[in-house]
Amino acid sequence: MADEYLVTGSPAVRPSHPGRILKGILEDASIPLARFARHLGVSRPTVYALIKEARPVTVDMAARLSRAFGNSTRFWLNLQANHDAWAAERAAAKLRIDLIGHGTVA
Repeated sequence: MADEYLVTGSPAVRPSHPGRILKGILEDASIPLARFARHLGVSRPTVYALIKEARPVTVDMAARLSRAFGNSTRFWLNLQANHDAWAAERAAAKLRIDLIGHGTVA
């Protein structure tokens, strides 16, 4: 495909956004988003943006999620980092391919 780029050492499939994982957890547990937002001490739009993958997990949000679920802050940050790194690696590979294709990079 024209949109595929060779990136070594990275999964072929994009890692899930932490918001997608959070959405699945909340749906499985039948936890209303408004109630969960109150529990975290954040606004409903903040939680909605996160589960719609329109907002990244910040350090503060990772700490709040770790307290809510009893796991580590690093768990949530690693999910976000893996998601972001995958996209960044492909963007860099595309840039390199585009530049090589135009003869500007040796």
